[in-house]
Amino acid sequence: MAIFLTVVLITLIQGDPQQAEAWRLVSEFVIQMGLGGIFGLAGGFSLVWLVNHLRMPAGLYPLAVLAGAFCLFGLTAALGGSGFLAIYLTGLVIGNQPLKARLEIARFHDGLARLAQIGMFLMLGLLVKPSELLAVAQTALVVALVLILVARPFAVGLCLLPFRFPWREQAFIGWVGLRGAVPIILTLFPQLVGLPQAQMIFNIVFFVVLVSLLIQGWTVITLARRLGLDIPPSSTHLHRIELDLPGQPDLELIGYRLNEGAPILTRGAERPELPCRVRLVAGLRQGRLLDRCEPTDWQVADELYLLAETQALPELDRLFVPPAVDERGFFGEFVLKGEVRLGELATCYGLELASAESMLTLDELIRREIHTHPVIGDRLQLGQLGLVVRAVVGDRITRVGLKLP
Repeated sequence: MAIFLTVVLITLIQGDPQQAEAWRLVSEFVIQMGLGGIFGLAGGFSLVWLVNHLRMPAGLYPLAVLAGAFCLFGLTAALGGSGFLAIYLTGLVIGNQPLKARLEIARFHDGLARLAQIGMFLMLGLLVKPSELLAVAQTALVVALVLILVARPFAVGLCLLPFRFPWREQAFIGWVGLRGAVPIILTLFPQLVGLPQAQMIFNIVFFVVLVSLLIQGWTVITLARRLGLDIPPSSTHLHRIELDLPGQPDLELIGYRLNEGAPILTRGAERPELPCRVRLVAGLRQGRLLDRCEPTDWQVADELYLLAETQALPELDRLFVPPAVDERGFFGEFVLKGEVRLGELATCYGLELASAESMLTLDELIRREIHTHPVIGDRLQLGQLGLVVRAVVGDRITRVGLKLP
């Protein structure tokens, strides 16, 4: 969208009456976004199917994905669509589907992305003249403050209005619109077409990016804490390795170090068993493998390695990770299952409910009220009680924190 708007504005500035007609711009938008969306989704699923059915050395899978992405970008652009939108959607599809050689593909593209960023920032640095930045500092500062304090909060509030986000989350989203390398890259477009004052535009945008990074970047964590959105850490894995086994894309090898206060150690004879989707692989004590590795034998500072499905990680964290000191302050004094019914809660705490609501579960109530996909930290006030989502599996809320008055 940013690229499309940049090109449209350049067209308007150039004053080409034929290209700047409203109907032509609207039709161009529909064609670019429509073809980009169609080719992006279709190409993403096609690449996933192709990679999963190809048999070749592991090192060739990342190259196959990269070649497919280049072809998809070129084909979409040649047909008049947005190659950038197509490749973006393709990446989303590939990243969220079971994929052969996922580890090799992810590592290759992560390294490639970092190399591209290094080259991009090096190039941008060569184009900047500090003396010219000072000349536009006053104008650029006004632009930056308007963007940070007015334009983005207004746009965020307008876009999120139908989704009924809590005001805290809207305020946070409105603040964290960090400007980075993309707007700087887009300011090269006016220079490529030879627009007057193109260098001044580049300098202003570069200065705005610096202000955004300094003001917004350094205050993100503080603002999250002030708004109560800073969720306590939930895991202290030693290691987490995604296993690329044929037909088993969701298995991981997880390592934990047992610390004082870990629930698996503090329950004595009532120590819970490992979840059914988890298998103990090895245990180490002072760097040596344990011959016997039963839960009753574990001690503080032991290191345990477990084979688990990705969905079982929250359960493992609850067993092996000591509760954070500030967890009770954030999630509440008690933890309830998502299938607890409101009628049972009303009986314990004297809540007044309509008869139709007494059979609702906490999971159903919270999902009905927030009108969106639930995430950890979502809150709902029920009379004098506070409900805080503590664990989510898919679209189902499995654990809810209860905050007393």
